[in-house]
Amino acid sequence: GNALAGTPVGTALASISAQVTVQVISRVTAANLVGDLLYDVTAFAPSGPGATTALNTDGASHGVFTSLMYAPNSAGGMDVLVADAAKGQIVRYKAGSTTSTPVWSYGYGGGPAHPDGLSLDADGNLFIVTSQLSDRTNSSVWVLPASTGSATGFASAPLLIDSSCDGRGIQLLRETVVATTNTTAWSVGDLLVLVGNASGNEYYSDHNATNAEVFVYKRSTIMKVIATHSPVAQPDRVLMAPQQFPSLEFPVGMDFWPTTDSLSNQPTLLISTNLGRILRYDFSSGAPKLVQVFASGLGLGLQKVKVGQQAGVAYAFASQIVRFNGGRILKLGAPTQGTNLIGIAVTNRAADGLAVTH
Repeated sequence: GNALAGTPVGTALASISAQVTVQVISRVTAANLVGDLLYDVTAFAPSGPGATTALNTDGASHGVFTSLMYAPNSAGGMDVLVADAAKGQIVRYKAGSTTSTPVWSYGYGGGPAHPDGLSLDADGNLFIVTSQLSDRTNSSVWVLPASTGSATGFASAPLLIDSSCDGRGIQLLRETVVATTNTTAWSVGDLLVLVGNASGNEYYSDHNATNAEVFVYKRSTIMKVIATHSPVAQPDRVLMAPQQFPSLEFPVGMDFWPTTDSLSNQPTLLISTNLGRILRYDFSSGAPKLVQVFASGLGLGLQKVKVGQQAGVAYAFASQIVRFNGGRILKLGAPTQGTNLIGIAVTNRAADGLAVTH
C-alpha cells in the first residue's frame, strides 16, 4: 500500500497487474533438449519468469529429451515417461524419484532409433515416432504394448505400425495423439500422427513443408498390429494433405482442442507451426477447415502444444526454444476468453517435451 501511495489509480492497477503470477492448477511438466532437465511448471507470470521445480538430477547421463507423457503407476500416482532421441531410449521417472529407470533402448533388434511424439491409449499402449535424421535411420510409427506382467509396464520390444514412411519420402514425424472422443474425422482410440517438414535433420535444417500431413490409424488397425506383429502398408486415412497447410508454414506440434463454440460443434485440432502460430482446424464437414488462428505472434521456435483443463476451462500450453538455447513454456486461453497469452514460464535451456494433465 505505502509503495503506491499517491499514485493515480490507473497507474497503480497497472503496476499490480504487471506483477500478477498465474498459479498452475493442473500439472504442467516440461523437458529441455539441452541439459535434459525435467521440471514441473508451478507458476506462470504475464511476461515471465514464472516458476519451475526440477524433477530429476540425472540429466548428465542422458542425451536429448524430446517428448514426455504421464503414466499412471500401481500406487495410484503418476510417473513420467520420457523419450531420449539422442540415445534412443524410453525412460521412466517414478513419482518421487529424481533418477530414471529404463523402459526400452534402441539396439540391433531395431525399433524407433530417435523416439519422439509419445502418447498412451486407454489400454496403456505407448505410441512412438522416429525420424530419418542425418544418420539415415528410418522414419516410422511404433507401439510399445502394455504388459502388466513386466517390471517396466511394457513389452520388451516395440512393434512397427507403419513401414511405408520412407517409401513415401517422409523424413520427419513430429507427434502422436490418441483420440478420446468420436467425431466425423476420428473415433475413440484412433491414433493421429503429425508429419512435419521434409528436412533431413530435425535439429539443424527445418526448411520446407513438403511432407506436412496428418495421418489416422484406426484403433482396430492398431489392435491387429499388436495381435499379429505385422505392420500395415499405409495409414487408414490421410486427414490433412500438404496443400491443406499454409504455404511455407510447417507443423511442429498437435493436440485436440475439446471446447465447442460457434466455429465448430465438435472437438478440433490445434497445430503449432514454425512461424509462431497455433492454428485451429475443424473437420465437421469431412475436410479440414482452418477456422481460427488460435494464437499468433508467439515468435520462432515453437515446439510441442498440449491442451489441459483447469477448473473446467481448457487452456493450451506450448514449449518454445528461444535464442541462445533459452526456453519458454507458454500458457494460452481461447481467444474468446480475452487475452490469449496468459502467462510465461522461462527456462534456461531449449524447451521441447511437454505434458499437461487433462
